[in-house]
Amino acid sequence: MQDPMHPHRGIETISYVYRGFMTHRDSLGNEDTIGNGEVQWMTAGSGILHEEKLPPAERLLGVQLWLNLPAKDKMVAPAYWTIKNHEIQEIPLENGKVRLLAGEYEGRKGHQSKYLPLDYYDIHLEPQASVTINTKRERSIMLFTLVGECYIGGELV
Repeated sequence: MQDPMHPHRGIETISYVYRGFMTHRDSLGNEDTIGNGEVQWMTAGSGILHEEKLPPAERLLGVQLWLNLPAKDKMVAPAYWTIKNHEIQEIPLENGKVRLLAGEYEGRKGHQSKYLPLDYYDIHLEPQASVTINTKRERSIMLFTLVGECYIGGELV
């Protein structure tokens, strides 16, 4: 049987499992499982072999971001972190909450990448509620919904 591990190099992968579980194993000797609101952060750098297993679950819902490391950091040592629920700050909003998965929100700090600035939020809002998030002009913004729909600048997402 072939080893299910596969290589990555020069990127960071950030896996957020909103519902369900995911087990990570890699060539550095790391093996860990995250689930229901937790994050895995892998810096592939100069190269790493890894695998992800998805144990059976009633529902699996999540997202994985692949971030290209800057040229100067392509050959950094590979590394792996988990961000467990007890490390994720939940910041109350008037009609919901922000879960600070990584980066910074309103002066509060979560996990910080060594190589790429990334503010990563899981925002929960009550129906018909709104939120304004102040961002720095030079930052890129990406927004997606896992559950439900929302309006951004008058456009349905």
